[in-house]
Amino acid sequence: DGIPDLADVNYLGNSVTVLTSQLTQTSTAAVSGISPVGSGAHNVEASYLGDSNYQASISATTALTAEPTAPTVTVGPSAPSITTAQPLTATVTVSGGNGSPTPTGTMTLTSGSYSDQQTLVSGSASFNLAAGALPQGTDTLDAKYTPDTSGAGFYTTATQSAVVIVTPEVIGTGVAKVS
Repeated sequence: DGIPDLADVNYLGNSVTVLTSQLTQTSTAAVSGISPVGSGAHNVEASYLGDSNYQASISATTALTAEPTAPTVTVGPSAPSITTAQPLTATVTVSGGNGSPTPTGTMTLTSGSYSDQQTLVSGSASFNLAAGALPQGTDTLDAKYTPDTSGAGFYTTATQSAVVIVTPEVIGTGVAKVS
């Protein structure tokens, strides 16, 4: 293996004892910020693939307790601004991140007197707001995700907002219709 070893000749026993110098090293590693998603205990282990100096090894398992986490909610209005005469579509997506299950549950979208709730389909919901559903001015679309019984084992409630500017409808040349 290219590493010097020690050989001891036993003169009376007619044998040779060879002591290899394969290095043994013990080390400790600490990792933070690991949070398995879900519920219950998840056993994890560390492994070392080995190299020309050290053999491969695997640590003992350590149990990490998983807890539900807040998913990422994204609110995507079809336009940043509309007139009072235009409808608006808002698509809301919920993601648990790579390797995590698709969130299930309901999404509630509110803004002023507007409120609607939909069941997520493949992690998203699409809301169709009729013309005039939002008052003139700067409106905030507030989205709230609530997990269902299957999603609650992985995710907590999460919220996100988006702003839409609603201007008066323009009729003809420079004449605004005020509602």
